Amino acid sequence: MSNTHTPAAVGEDDDAVDAHAIDRYIAGSDSERDRIEADHPALITEEIRQRATQTREGPERTWTTVGARYTTPARRPDILRAIASLQWHEVGDGKSVEVPAVPGLAINACIRAMRMPHVSQLAWHGVDATVDWYEEDPEGQHYAIYGIQAHYANGRARLYVIDIGTDTVPLASDFWPAPVERPAEVAE
Repeated sequence: MSNTHTPAAVGEDDDAVDAHAIDRYIAGSDSERDRIEADHPALITEEIRQRATQTREGPERTWTTVGARYTTPARRPDILRAIASLQWHEVGDGKSVEVPAVPGLAINACIRAMRMPHVSQLAWHGVDATVDWYEEDPEGQHYAIYGIQAHYANGRARLYVIDIGTDTVPLASDFWPAPVERPAEVAE
């Protein structure tokens, strides 16, 4: 049995892969969507994003205007890949988490500046949790992505920030609304 493909078969395979990726994007988790969008940036159109938003049970991602410089169409796949690779660590309830100095200082500064209450998880590393860009500087720009999860009265939020060396810039957030308690039905 041969593993070679005719040109027509390759095109058909690519179409099947694209269709499968779109289906996985629509039905997938946030991290799955991030990976697919990073791997296939031209494939995921605004229409597909809207379909995914309508069918998703998870949060909707909001991109910040202050971080727009770092989330341009050319850079967003790198950011999505970094967010998807973050490894989250539980904190709170007296739990101690050892965080390396640089990410720890940056994350603490974000928590204070953003007045984030009830922080329950932190993320500062992952396989692809850094981005490297060379278009503006021949030596490159090398940034780390961090995540902070906090609980508010109306729900749970995850904030994703980029550490640019001199500051941290919020890039995006995910928000899960708190469940709405429905009053017990009145007996008739």
